[in-house]
Amino acid sequence: DKDMKREHKDRVGYSGTTTVVALLVGDDLWVANAGDSRAVMGTLDDTAGIKAVDLSEDHKPDLKEERLRIERCGGRVDPAR
Repeated sequence: DKDMKREHKDRVGYSGTTTVVALLVGDDLWVANAGDSRAVMGTLDDTAGIKAVDLSEDHKPDLKEERLRIERCGGRVDPAR
């Protein structure tokens, strides 16, 4: 949308992306995430009831490895405002 690009042109270069996708094919569960997003699945546990299981790893720019990956790709990470 041209109006949105014009109104927000100063922010576009610094914007991020977040997404989580899960695909169940037969007995296989495929999970992908990008940005500051997370996938968690609840499973039944015999002793504790429902247990949370992480299905993804964080891609937060304040994590050292993620910051280095961004910088290697020519990007930059600014402190939170």
